[in-house]
Amino acid sequence: MPCSDIHARGFENARTGLLLVERSDGRIREVNSAFLQTCVRKRNEVLGRIFWEPPFIADAASGIDVHQHLIAG
Repeated sequence: MPCSDIHARGFENARTGLLLVERSDGRIREVNSAFLQTCVRKRNEVLGRIFWEPPFIADAASGIDVHQHLIAG
């Protein structure tokens, strides 16, 4: 089994909510079912949204600060 398949299966089967977020702009690229169950949303409601803005982060200004800090390393 290719390594990418193993990672994809692990991502989807994780019991913890996981997101793949685009580093440059904070857009959610992928989400697993555990996250969707936790936030009670459908996949199409989450994908493409910017994680650092409401409704995921209530304080957008603080979210932007955190995102900038993460980008800076």
